Amino acid sequence: TINQIMNISNNDQNVINNISYSVESANVTITIVKNDLDASLFTLNKEYIINDPVHDSYAGHYILLQVKQLFIKQNENFIMSTVLKFKKSTKE
Repeated sequence: TINQIMNISNNDQNVINNISYSVESANVTITIVKNDLDASLFTLNKEYIINDPVHDSYAGHYILLQVKQLFIKQNENFIMSTVLKFKKSTKE
């Protein structure tokens, strides 16, 4: 992480709004869980575009942070679930 110290006048609300927006948008994470999805198709630290017509505010560029494969025993068989964790990219 990179730390920055900025001195900004409280009177300039536009600058404060831009900074707060960039901080808040960088904190968006999305976790997707899907059965029978091949995790080898996804690469860590690669940028992906996520579009959700139901939630337009979450659409954008995301970086893949984590990939997990879960094997869950159900009756006699195992079911594979893939968990993908994305963080919103700061460059848009």
